[in-house]
Amino acid sequence: MLVKCPECGNSVSTLAASCPHCGAPLSVTESDTSAPKYHVPPPRPAATSAVPLQPPTGNKGIIAAGYICAFISLLLFPPGFGIAGLALGIIVLTKGNTGHGIAITVLSVTCGFFGVLWGSGAFS
Repeated sequence: MLVKCPECGNSVSTLAASCPHCGAPLSVTESDTSAPKYHVPPPRPAATSAVPLQPPTGNKGIIAAGYICAFISLLLFPPGFGIAGLALGIIVLTKGNTGHGIAITVLSVTCGFFGVLWGSGAFS
C-alpha cells in the first residue's frame, strides 16, 4: 500500500520508515494488530522572513527633491540649496531609507562646497 509523503508529495510504501525521496520520517501507529497503519506527520510550516523584502515607500518626492537641491547647489546659491539638500537627506535617513539618505547628504555637502568654490572664482 502507498501513502503520500507530507514533505515532497511522492508516493511512499507503508513499509518504509522514511521517504526515499526526501528522507522525511514516517511513524507507525499500532491501532490494529492485523496490519500496521502508518501515521504521516503533518508538513512543517514554511519559514517566514522577519526582514521586510521591500524598502519603505512613500518618500519618492522627498528623495527626488533632495537630489535636485544637491545638484542645484552646484550652480545656484550653494549655501541655500546645499543646506536644503542636507536637511532633506536627514529627513530621508530618519524615514528609514539609509541608502538614499546618505547619498543625498554627502552629495549636498559636496556639491554645496564645490558650488561655493566655483562661485568664488577658485577654479579660474
